[in-house]
Amino acid sequence: MADKSDTDKSKNIVITGAGVGALSMVVDLTDEAEALRLAKRIADQTGRTVSVRDARGAMLGEIPGAKRN
Repeated sequence: MADKSDTDKSKNIVITGAGVGALSMVVDLTDEAEALRLAKRIADQTGRTVSVRDARGAMLGEIPGAKRN
């Protein structure tokens, strides 16, 4: 019988932002698309480039910061 615990576990996804101050958070999500939407919202609100990585450190996406005029 297959162990369901591996499929039911959420993944740790790391969201980091570039800039002078440190921004790093680990979110416990099962949906990579949701993590990317959260990263986009952070990038839009802070103006920082935000990267998203999975628990192994593989890059899932990088969202450029919003340009301020």
